[in-house]
Amino acid sequence: MITSGTTPELGEQVGHLAGATLPGLLNVLPQELPGLQCRLIDIDASQELTEIGGDRFSPVLRQLKRELALDTKDRHLALRGSQRWIKSYQPWPLPAADAELLEAERVYLVVGDLVDGLGMVYAAALRQHLSARVILIGPHRLPSVHEWDGWLATHGNRHPVSQLIGRLKALGREGDDFCFETVNFSDAAQLRQAIDHALSKLGSNELQGVFYADLMGGEASCALVDLTEEQEQRILDSRLASIAALANVLPGLKPEFVVLQSSLAAIVGGPGFAAYAAASTYLDAFTASANANELHLWPCPVISINWDACQLDESTAAQNSELMALALTPAEVWEATVRVLANPVALQVIVSPRPLLQRLVNSQPAVQQSPPHATNHSRRQLQNEYVAARNDIERIVAKAMGDLLGVPDIGIHDDFFALGGHSLLAIQAVTKLRKKFQVELPMRVVLQGTPTVAGIAQVIEENMTSITAQDATVVEDLLGKIEAESF
Repeated sequence: MITSGTTPELGEQVGHLAGATLPGLLNVLPQELPGLQCRLIDIDASQELTEIGGDRFSPVLRQLKRELALDTKDRHLALRGSQRWIKSYQPWPLPAADAELLEAERVYLVVGDLVDGLGMVYAAALRQHLSARVILIGPHRLPSVHEWDGWLATHGNRHPVSQLIGRLKALGREGDDFCFETVNFSDAAQLRQAIDHALSKLGSNELQGVFYADLMGGEASCALVDLTEEQEQRILDSRLASIAALANVLPGLKPEFVVLQSSLAAIVGGPGFAAYAAASTYLDAFTASANANELHLWPCPVISINWDACQLDESTAAQNSELMALALTPAEVWEATVRVLANPVALQVIVSPRPLLQRLVNSQPAVQQSPPHATNHSRRQLQNEYVAARNDIERIVAKAMGDLLGVPDIGIHDDFFALGGHSLLAIQAVTKLRKKFQVELPMRVVLQGTPTVAGIAQVIEENMTSITAQDATVVEDLLGKIEAESF
């Protein structure tokens, strides 16, 4: 792919920020489409690009022609005059230090995805370590404060939103220790109004710092074959809109710093992360443009942190999933953030518990002729005893997993990954089950939770029960209105 203005690392103006989604997308394409090889070459479009005549080409086209003939593993590079720039990364160990930007007992804004992002990790740490007051702003689909009790009465305690409400209540008293608001993130005016309202409730007129929390992990994944317009809106478009709204409202509030939650998927990709990686590279380019003052933003550091897998709660036990064995704990996330803010020199920082250079090598799949599939496993290799499905839900889940893995007779306690499953198959399994049962099934149930038939079926059953309870409440309210009107 040939682009122009998608390399903010060179200190140049980003022509169109939307084009910055392409590097992330190209990282994932060969991981999901075996045999496809992708490279991105960024050129200087301000130079003459036309053919001069005969066999004579402009310097840019000559250089591009030579580049296309090379047999190289360089996936992302930029051509500028006679120079050839290759993107690379350098280790940057950060010592433990106090961050002057993090002042105690001040007001901080945490905005974005509070269910599947690091928002609540930041909020809890700000309350615990700094006795700070926190403004939390989430998407309008979340129940407002006065709707919390009604939500909890009709939903299971394992529902992600129910867990969010519990974590919000643990922060202290709403209106004194924290404020919670919901908005449509595509509406900048509504976002500013929510911030002003929360500041007024807390008796303040300024923000010390801002943390933007983004969708992450399994909930951000969707295989290309299953990527619908709705999924693209959820994973990509809505995130771009929320960043744009944030850029419109924050200059007038003049925070001392802004931290944006990005993802390692922007660098190494990952099966199922095409839209997610694209959004993350956009966010990183936005950071570069903001700090170059191209967007006429606030005069404070804007820092993008590309996170590897993270646990969103201390109670999230990593032992249930091999994929989460090295996931950063909430305490480690906060410690890394403090170190970054104590050294706000690099404005894009990658946090990886494993050597990044080796991961970059591993992220480039060998050319193959068939799509990735489960390895040749059978349940005879498992140590746990076979237990057959006990109800229709478990039977449907077992069949869906068995069809994808090519393993017949899966027991309800058999681990999906121990049977040869991988992240792309997990995405496909969850997508099939969501369509079959028409319920919300968080991807984290497989990637981070209990990836067994019994564990998945239990979540499905709880969510189906929640829907039934909601329907009963709606009918009861309707009957009450009809009865009232008859008198």
